[in-house]
Amino acid sequence: MLNIKYINIVFLVVFFASVYCFAGNSDNQISEKHIEAGLQCIDCHMTETPVRAASQKSCKACHEGVETGEKIILKDINSKEYLVNPHNAHTGALRCTICHHIHTSSELYCNKECHHSFTISVP
Repeated sequence: MLNIKYINIVFLVVFFASVYCFAGNSDNQISEKHIEAGLQCIDCHMTETPVRAASQKSCKACHEGVETGEKIILKDINSKEYLVNPHNAHTGALRCTICHHIHTSSELYCNKECHHSFTISVP
């Protein structure tokens, strides 16, 4: 009887977590822009109910040419400035979803994996 309680609790946790993840939390900037453009889950995920991250091909269908776009100034925590195009990384091509998250807060991969110092808001 005790095992059934735990199974039910695990089921509820998984259920509510999946509802949260796929609800398309529209409170972050990229989701808002995608909603304004009239996009739906299937446009990026290729299925009506997302089962995996969007592909690079899906991102680049709308965001073509970001690698050759304008450079921006990134400041580190010591206020040192760097003029870079974050979409043309010195590490080589990175998946869009490494930095840009649709259903959670986006984050700069450089801060997470390498430099740990840039102050920037990632849409």
